[in-house]
Amino acid sequence: AKEIERLGCRVVRGAEVCGVSLNESGTRADAVTWRDSESGETSTIACDHVISTIPIKDFLIAFGEHAPADVHESAEVLKTKAITVYGLLVKKEKAIDALYIYYRDKAFHRVGEPKNAGLKVTPSDHTVLIVETTCEVGDAKWRGDESARDAIFSDLEAEGICTRDEIVEVNLLHTPHGYPIFGLGFEPHLEKVNGFVENLRNVQTTGRQGGFCYPNMHKAMRMGADAA
Repeated sequence: AKEIERLGCRVVRGAEVCGVSLNESGTRADAVTWRDSESGETSTIACDHVISTIPIKDFLIAFGEHAPADVHESAEVLKTKAITVYGLLVKKEKAIDALYIYYRDKAFHRVGEPKNAGLKVTPSDHTVLIVETTCEVGDAKWRGDESARDAIFSDLEAEGICTRDEIVEVNLLHTPHGYPIFGLGFEPHLEKVNGFVENLRNVQTTGRQGGFCYPNMHKAMRMGADAA
């Protein structure tokens, strides 16, 4: 952010995109409106180009009546799965022999130990585990209820990763748009939404949520570079 600002640009945080307006011919975006998440005030800025990485469904909502009804209907089909990540500080020098391990039939689907990729943890005889769970917004996993924690801790013990007595601290991170859901027959709906965006000469939608796809980190970085 500091480098962007040094180059004379502006970074706005906590902004909800709530409007994208088009020129008279409907071929280009000419302004974006956003709402401040704290004050509720709205602001509009003229633009030469729009690159969006927010969920493609939310992006289409921002176009309002500028997008045809059938495009809005297709956007509604493109749903995402929520994630709650349990970040654990564990009193153990090392917990797993990998950066990530994937699981089936557990309370979590992936466990990562970033210390194995060079993360420095203090105290040095502790480690950090990133325990990822899929959920629904507002359910037990999302809230971090005792029942959800108990299931996670039990499965961690069963896998020999750590015991619940070794867990010093629990931090929850949420996103309602963790994974695009490739539901049966979603492809033509995604094609219709992408077609609408691609017909706008100065608009791009990219990234996992914006592209409704599953890029690895190197691919996500390439998508960003290509958009720029």
